[in-house]
Amino acid sequence: MGKSSTASHDATMMWVPFFFSVAYLHLREKMDATFHPQTAILCVGVALAVKLTSDYYASKTKTMDNEAEEEEEEGPTSQKTRQVVVVEAPPAPPVAPIQKDNGVRSVRSEQYYGKCPKNTMTPWKNSRNEGREGDVVEYDKANIKTFMDYPPDHRDVGTPDEWIPRDGRMVRLTGKHPFNTEPPVPELDKTQFLTPANLHIIRNHGAVPKLSWDTHQLHIGGVLCPKPLVLSMDELTQGFPVTEFPVTISCCGNRRKEMNMIKQTIGFNWGNGACGNNIYKGVLLRDLLKRVGIDENTPDIGNKFVEFIGTDDLGNKCGGPGPFPDEPWGEKVKYGTSLPLAKVLDPADEVMIAFSANGERLHPDRGYPIRLVIPGYIGG
Repeated sequence: MGKSSTASHDATMMWVPFFFSVAYLHLREKMDATFHPQTAILCVGVALAVKLTSDYYASKTKTMDNEAEEEEEEGPTSQKTRQVVVVEAPPAPPVAPIQKDNGVRSVRSEQYYGKCPKNTMTPWKNSRNEGREGDVVEYDKANIKTFMDYPPDHRDVGTPDEWIPRDGRMVRLTGKHPFNTEPPVPELDKTQFLTPANLHIIRNHGAVPKLSWDTHQLHIGGVLCPKPLVLSMDELTQGFPVTEFPVTISCCGNRRKEMNMIKQTIGFNWGNGACGNNIYKGVLLRDLLKRVGIDENTPDIGNKFVEFIGTDDLGNKCGGPGPFPDEPWGEKVKYGTSLPLAKVLDPADEVMIAFSANGERLHPDRGYPIRLVIPGYIGG
């Protein structure tokens, strides 16, 4: 079909609705029947549908005619080609070869967590900017190099902890001693993701050990340890791969005050600030155990445990010699806990011996010089 026939077809179809309407009215007049507007509208609608359908097929015919004419102009042997744009991804960078341990497991980046808040001891003040009687409010800030250079809290005078600087905003829950505190919730709200180390929850069972970085040692041994090891703090921090990541620690007694209001428990009244989130840096415990000859191939690993013993001298609340006849308990005992060996060696469970929080050495109330950090476990 050529262009002239298509134009004639369009002109003819344009009159279809008119012819339908005239034919309908003429038929109704001959039959001398009553005129129904609804029937006339339906007739016109059908005629319009026929017209639109005809227009569609006419446009398709035009397109086919144009393509045929182009092919005739290009010649019988030529073919019309369609250009296809192929977008290729840039070549992947070469894969770096696997290197030996470079001494770092994972590194904190400020673009992920933000800048660590400083461990700044702040005196308590009320809404009228008044401090407590006896608080040291004014001091020479030029002499403050670390958080241990802040003046101690006068409320600890006469206790074994009178040498420790502490943040005056912390809410004391068990009196002067032992020191069990949580920050006010409005202060936590100000800190957002990372908690300043000086506002981190503190849970103590007795006096804080007065330890030194230069003389403190970590002992790794036991009947299942093939190669016992004793490490200084410098040997620990410089002789093993270091890892660093955020860990949220919450006391199992968080919001216990509300429980005690319903029914008294055996614990004291923690509020809803008994938690904190710090960037901890340290050495993975599994790296230490592998150094002394304990790894995933240890026989019967599912029935073995790692015992942790602190340096605290606490009162023997049991009152007896304890469960080990060859090592009877005295009046003073050490604080301790244990973990399944399989968990400690599992790469998915990054149990850490930490020596830093938020980029600074640990505070004495929070484990100085080293502490155990178990992600996913309650901090009580």
